[in-house]
Amino acid sequence: MRKAGILLGAAILALALMEGLLRWMEAPALDYYRKVKLLHIYNPDYFVALPANEDLYIRHHDGPWAARFTTNSLGMRGSPEPDPSAPKILCLGDSLVMGFGVSDDQTFCSRLGRESQDGAFDQKYQFMNIGVDAFGSMGSALRMEDMVPRLKNVSAVLFVISPNDFTMPPELAERGMEPDDVIDARRMNDEAYKLSFHIQFELTRYSYALQAAKLAYENLLIKRSITEESVKSEINEAGLSGKDAPNLAKTSQYLVGSFTGPVRDRCQLSKSKEKPLIQCPQPIPQGVQCMDGPPPADSLEPLPEFTQKAYTRMIAYAKANGFRLIPVILPMQVEEIFCHNQGKYHPLGNYALRASKYFEDRGVSVMQLQDDLDQMCTPRHGIRDFFIPKDGHLTDIGNQWATQSIAKRLPAFMKGNR
Repeated sequence: MRKAGILLGAAILALALMEGLLRWMEAPALDYYRKVKLLHIYNPDYFVALPANEDLYIRHHDGPWAARFTTNSLGMRGSPEPDPSAPKILCLGDSLVMGFGVSDDQTFCSRLGRESQDGAFDQKYQFMNIGVDAFGSMGSALRMEDMVPRLKNVSAVLFVISPNDFTMPPELAERGMEPDDVIDARRMNDEAYKLSFHIQFELTRYSYALQAAKLAYENLLIKRSITEESVKSEINEAGLSGKDAPNLAKTSQYLVGSFTGPVRDRCQLSKSKEKPLIQCPQPIPQGVQCMDGPPPADSLEPLPEFTQKAYTRMIAYAKANGFRLIPVILPMQVEEIFCHNQGKYHPLGNYALRASKYFEDRGVSVMQLQDDLDQMCTPRHGIRDFFIPKDGHLTDIGNQWATQSIAKRLPAFMKGNR
């Protein structure tokens, strides 16, 4: 018993020392994840929400963005205090809607609010951002049911559908990453999992050491998956797998290639070059496989049952409470965009076909922004400039594009002409 007490005391002391050391070090990566954690609070119904009256400046540890995040008294990012007499349009969705990577006034929801105040629509709407990162379909449905009763005069909800809600690109799925709806289904149907999530959420919110341990564990899982895929790829490239293994010709080529590398012109490396003008439409990058056209929507797998349940719930709630539900397809995967701008189609767009069919079959018109994708190419800006590198969220000009595309279509939806 005495030994157990000593071990427990030593563990507590070690944790306290680690906590103090991490707080003193202020490591950029840990500071970033700490502030992101502080930007959130636990919600018993949909797990993650934003705190009220928050004001945080967050800088990404790798440097691609830095932004100020503020919330109003209802925990809505970059939104005004609600005016009971003003008609309102709510922006609903995950981190893309919330606006990760840009400051409050740069999100497309904030920009739509300014457009409205400048007379872009038939009346001046208050645009309120109720998006929260990490939401899946059911999280969005529950968030809508939570926020609409707190506001008066809600005219419409713009629900931006994310591909990560119910599907995951193969390369991410291979790393063990799951769609948000799969994760939410587990949380909502497993009380033990729900309790575990709540405990770790609160502990890592207040403890640097536990947050660091959680991040380390998650990174190890991802790195293990990446390493496994990399080893498989190398074995295949070396001709040591497959029906014809060992393939001596392939193995010899692999060995020779291991001792050689690209020849670099050192003189050219020292010269500064002006960024060349961009050719529009941009050529499809190597490795991106396009199709001639989209498959028939009826030929695709139906939405998962959990996702269907969330969408049905949203449709019924909007009808019962007298506001318009406007699902929005905002393409956010660059492969889709490269293919589309060359008159082709990428299978990553199948999520949009599946979700659109579900809503349209139930009489809910979907706002499609694909026709404006050609505007994601100018002499100075290419498709990738509209998204944060290795992140996927919209940059400042990406949010400008979304604002213009939505603003152009919104009046017809508000009048019921769609």
